[in-house]
Amino acid sequence: MAELPPAPLDPEGLVWEHFGRLPIFRLSNGLREAMLQNMHPGLAAGVEHHSVFFEDPRARGERSIGPIMSVVYGGPTSHEWGKLVRSFHGSIKGVDKYGRRYSALNPETFFWAHATFVEDIVTGHELTGYPLSAADKEALYLESIDWYRLYGVSMRPVPPDWDAFQQYWEHMISNVLEDSRPVREGFHMYRTMPPPTSKRLSDRANTVVGPLILKPFVQTPLVKLILWITTGALPPVIRERLCLDWTGFDELRYRMHLKAVHAMIKGIPTHLQYFPLARDQRAHYQRTGTVAPIPLPTQNSHQSNRSPTPSARPRGNGSRDLSKTERADLKAKSASGDQVSAQ
Repeated sequence: MAELPPAPLDPEGLVWEHFGRLPIFRLSNGLREAMLQNMHPGLAAGVEHHSVFFEDPRARGERSIGPIMSVVYGGPTSHEWGKLVRSFHGSIKGVDKYGRRYSALNPETFFWAHATFVEDIVTGHELTGYPLSAADKEALYLESIDWYRLYGVSMRPVPPDWDAFQQYWEHMISNVLEDSRPVREGFHMYRTMPPPTSKRLSDRANTVVGPLILKPFVQTPLVKLILWITTGALPPVIRERLCLDWTGFDELRYRMHLKAVHAMIKGIPTHLQYFPLARDQRAHYQRTGTVAPIPLPTQNSHQSNRSPTPSARPRGNGSRDLSKTERADLKAKSASGDQVSAQ
């Protein structure tokens, strides 16, 4: 008898309620979760040898968040999204510079990445002054085990309850995590991030405005602020291990920042605190009482640095999302009789 696939997450549960609020947690946690991920030896080696992280630090997060959100909020297609996410990691393996073999599908490595998502929720609530109760932490963690099961990987390293997870977390922080090139580069990502562009500008204008105005006066200050928040959110022992500067004055400023975030959250409507995919799925469930399946992409775009995202209805003829150069190119092809298929 064929084994039944794992059940999707409960839309009334705590993971559905809290995981989609990533944008809010960035205000208190910064990139804490990503930095802790990249301190795991196996995960860091995979990023160093197989990722575009060093050329475009944003790309790894942007292409991963949609599929992971879809595992949580995908309802009937959650397990298929989980298998897709797992498939992204099959070829990520090798030997690191210390001669240690690594594989992204190593159970301990794969679970560590998942563990940082769960812990980031709890820490985000504590730092913003809205801590979860002990009962909610336990319930959230038990639901996160069901979430992890959707990936179809080994459950061997998964702690059975919240208390065991806390012991596991302390062990990882104290004995396993180490300095790594991805973390070092991550704290200087404002230097390597491609300049931002604006859809309202032509390609030619973006080549000027992006590097000369948007990058130095908008992107770089914002990224430096996020990295400062990240430093404050890291466990003190990790700051020391990475030799990150953090003074008493920094700590005072950070605590004042958290108080401001606490007040700010009160003024942000709840639905605006969610990642768009999570917000849409929650709204659909609240309207209909059912979870809409999130269609999988027709092709694996993970390798092209784009995040596979839920299929959407095309708006208009789709040309308004193209640059002027691309529209001109399509027009020329159409005039010459070429067949252009809508994507």
